[in-house]
Amino acid sequence: MNCVDVAIIGAGLAGVAAAGDLAAAGKSVLVIDKSRGIGGRMATRRHASTRIDHGAQFFTARSERFAAFVNGLVESGIVQVWSHGFPILVDGVVCARADGHPRYACLAGMSELAKQLLPDTVGCVLGTQVTSVIRLADPVGDGMRYEILAGESTVCLARDVVINMPPVQLVAVAADLLTDSERERLLAIEMEPCWALGGCLAEDIPLTTVALECQHPVLGWISRNHTRHGAASEPLSIMVHASGACSASHLEDDPLDVRNAIETAMREIGMPLHWDSDPFIHRWRYAKPVTGLGADVFRLTTSPGVYGVGDWCIGGRVEGAVSSGWSAAKLLL
Repeated sequence: MNCVDVAIIGAGLAGVAAAGDLAAAGKSVLVIDKSRGIGGRMATRRHASTRIDHGAQFFTARSERFAAFVNGLVESGIVQVWSHGFPILVDGVVCARADGHPRYACLAGMSELAKQLLPDTVGCVLGTQVTSVIRLADPVGDGMRYEILAGESTVCLARDVVINMPPVQLVAVAADLLTDSERERLLAIEMEPCWALGGCLAEDIPLTTVALECQHPVLGWISRNHTRHGAASEPLSIMVHASGACSASHLEDDPLDVRNAIETAMREIGMPLHWDSDPFIHRWRYAKPVTGLGADVFRLTTSPGVYGVGDWCIGGRVEGAVSSGWSAAKLLL
């Protein structure tokens, strides 16, 4: 039986940030995720001859610790300043905005940030969907209090647990650990979905900036994806996010219908998509928190050593997710 000090359920940024700090302090840690890789919405897909970031598009660094971490990655050539701000599309017109603080991107793809947070020495069980966390009637072994289950199979026993999932999924996995008020509090947190369309282009769109925010019924974000990877020889590529309202209204639609709607909207704003090869479309069911917890972590009051983490806890930004994980690790040390 695999027994660890801390089981991390979910390998998004908050989960791997917690795992990194806990491992550095000498704790035995196991990271478990249903996907084949780590990073969650810091997602990079290999497509045709390039890499396309179809989840989080950039990040900022405002807190002292995260800024120091990012600066180190910049010096190492892993991260670059991608922009200092983005124009916005309003009523069909692209409006310039003043430059602000740096917006960073990873040259090898946004999933690289998660890899930099997670030491190679931390064990990972990928491709495994945790279905429940059970509190043992009596601790076993060296203080193991919780059983982590994937269906009928035990993944591990753990003294403490960090759950890096959207609130509605956390409620399902930790159903036996939550009080009624905790369940209600989590379910009150709203997460916005997002349809993402990306691919390689035969010719660039007529946009002089690296990306464009959109106030539009269908479009939410347009990124000239090839500009984030730093190489002049990078194939032309694009990532378009549908607006939150559009994504929510068409969440269960056929992906081809959603693709057609996005392509039509792009033509209507004068930025037709001339694909070099077939694009891909991806649905993020829980893309961005609309409301949040208002705290770095979610503490389960009747289940000692169990914490919920994620960008939905505070801020909804990449940095917020990392901060949430670091805060959970601090509470467990």
